[in-house]
Amino acid sequence: MNVLGCITTETEWEDLESDYDHVLNVFGLINLDSDQTSFIGLYRTTDLDELSQIFIGVDTVGYYEYEDEDKSEDGEGGYWVIDSIYEPAAMIEDASVFVTDDQGGS
Repeated sequence: MNVLGCITTETEWEDLESDYDHVLNVFGLINLDSDQTSFIGLYRTTDLDELSQIFIGVDTVGYYEYEDEDKSEDGEGGYWVIDSIYEPAAMIEDASVFVTDDQGGS
């Protein structure tokens, strides 16, 4: 196994270019149960130099409690697990999307 070959590698950035026509992407989760909500998102493709995600905020996922013998240095009994929330920058808001079947019914 060559471990030293991985340690001495130089990191360099490679310039990438994109030359394509933008397209619309539809992502949907259609739920047939009327008690559950469905979701459809409409996004456009982005260029490589465009922002891909926008930071929206944070959400508390849960609280992790230490075992009895495990206490933090500051004496706390646990800690909150926090996750960052992002939104796609290329999301098209307030779009009208119509879902139909082969016979034209919605």
